[in-house]
Amino acid sequence: MLDKFKENSPLSLVLNIVIMSVIGGAVIWGFFNVFLPSVTDHGETIKVPDVDSLSYDQAISELQQAGLRFEIEDSSANNYNPDLPPMTVLSHTPTPGAKVKNNRRIYLTLNPTNPPIINMPQILGSGSSLKNAYVLLENSDLRIGRIKRVPDYVISGGEKKAIGINNILKVFVDGEEVTEQQILEGYKISKGASVDLEVGDGLGGAKGVVPNVYGLSEREAKREIVGAGFSLGKIRVVKADENVDSGSVIRQSPHSDSGEFRYGSRVQLWVAE
Repeated sequence: MLDKFKENSPLSLVLNIVIMSVIGGAVIWGFFNVFLPSVTDHGETIKVPDVDSLSYDQAISELQQAGLRFEIEDSSANNYNPDLPPMTVLSHTPTPGAKVKNNRRIYLTLNPTNPPIINMPQILGSGSSLKNAYVLLENSDLRIGRIKRVPDYVISGGEKKAIGINNILKVFVDGEEVTEQQILEGYKISKGASVDLEVGDGLGGAKGVVPNVYGLSEREAKREIVGAGFSLGKIRVVKADENVDSGSVIRQSPHSDSGEFRYGSRVQLWVAE
């Protein structure tokens, strides 16, 4: 029997291979499950908290409480968001919910303190409509402020004739009128600034049909309503059916089929929760 286990015999070779495989497997298992965790906080991880849209101070407090470090990665003007206060966290890496080791550095992108300076879009001139102005200002991250409606007509043959309705007649920034020529020459304005408009109202007291905004997002609905010459009233957030997209308009008042209303009238919205 001993002859079967003589050195270099086939059975001895197989036995050696089996023994070496078992030992090798044990070493590998021990490295990844015993040694490596012992030098990396025993394999414990931390879930990165969601600090997006928090102020700088709030974000730092939450990260430190979670045992994480931080570094400001970017706060350049290119990242400016006019809808958020300065020094608000816009994003961070690793992303919320990611599992990281204790004391990991989190890189923050902040809303800059000073908004970038841009050219005013061309919203004056022949055929400049309120709807077109709204889109141009929104795309430039500018806000529509006060809209003043004024009669816009000529007298011909002793009769008043309306020139236009919802045409842009004048533009104001901080109470100062901005002319078409100034805009053509590259009038400078800060992103997020408010632009006041003077809009034509025909003979005065002009009326129109409220647009149908059912199914649109709140932002899209506002664009349609204001662009059509009306103003946005109260917005109510309500529960809706599961198949209705969150944030979409499920009701409006007045309705689009309720006849004509004076331009400037308020339109109330009900938005899905």
